[in-house]
Amino acid sequence: MGSHSVFRPQGRAGVSGSELETLVRSGLFAQLAPAAQAVLTVLHNLRDPDTGLTRLSYRGISVYTGVQSSATVSKAITELRKIHAVQLMVGVRLGGITRECNVYRVTLDDEKLVKMCSNSHRELRHARERERAIRFTKRLLRQAESRNVSAGSLKQRLRPALHATTYNCLQEPKEFKTQSPLP
Repeated sequence: MGSHSVFRPQGRAGVSGSELETLVRSGLFAQLAPAAQAVLTVLHNLRDPDTGLTRLSYRGISVYTGVQSSATVSKAITELRKIHAVQLMVGVRLGGITRECNVYRVTLDDEKLVKMCSNSHRELRHARERERAIRFTKRLLRQAESRNVSAGSLKQRLRPALHATTYNCLQEPKEFKTQSPLP
């Protein structure tokens, strides 16, 4: 590669087969603190391919994640343990002053984590559906305003087009109660 070459990854997004993909696509990864995201990524990428374990000190975690505070590293690990993404095996004390590095196992296939991912994905999907319904409704309202469509006619067009629960949330907005121009 020449000095002016630029790395361009090949392939489509989301087809890499990464074990982190499920966590990312579910939206659960985005809910983690940035430090927890960084720690999980580092522990996952530095694990031993044979054992699946990562032996790393807090200082090592700090170097690879850019998280400088030991307290923040500790909080990140605690957060990852709470969602069952990481198991921790505390290093053995050596002579009372020091101890071995902790050992971590990234457990992205843990049953509880998978269930949390499923729930998060379901919530994310419902939020997208609600957003689509809101955009659809606003588009119809703009069209109705530009064509001087009656409120009753517009309500009839909205009923079949929207999901029942979304329609109930949007039923009888102020625009239908008054015939004044829309903002």
